[in-house]
Amino acid sequence: MTAGPNHSPGCDLGGTCLLVIDDEEGVRRVVRRMLAESGCRVLEAANGIEGLLALEAGVTVDLVLTDLAMPRVGGLAVVEVLGRRRPEIPVVLMSGDGAALRGAPQVPFLRKPFTSDELHRLVAELLSRARRAPGAPLPLRAAAPEAPRPHDRTRYRPSAR
Repeated sequence: MTAGPNHSPGCDLGGTCLLVIDDEEGVRRVVRRMLAESGCRVLEAANGIEGLLALEAGVTVDLVLTDLAMPRVGGLAVVEVLGRRRPEIPVVLMSGDGAALRGAPQVPFLRKPFTSDELHRLVAELLSRARRAPGAPLPLRAAAPEAPRPHDRTRYRPSAR
């Protein structure tokens, strides 16, 4: 799916294509809307298998955002497969449970709920690093999941499971 050309002040990601993998349609819809504010084109996949199949089929994306906990193929499996097959694509894990990452490889992480500004900032940072050093491994860090958040225009709240 594509996003509109609206732009968020100070964060222009126009011309980039991102893949959002999440088993909750509401999450995909909100993340797509947040990214559309910056001019991104956003593709969606309802699960890890669908996302990986799209990438294997040759879909070109600049960055992947994936939920950590999904049925059958979760976000860590997506990170592992892309690390082997498409290491040039930065991947961000999203989850409401930061504790689930204990013992996992260090990857960028967005703790749900997150603001539009937090999402834009992390995506812009990762894309900037990838463009500066194509083919080089990215020194990834986790976004501060416990940092206090200022009130923002758009806030995503995950549904109760």
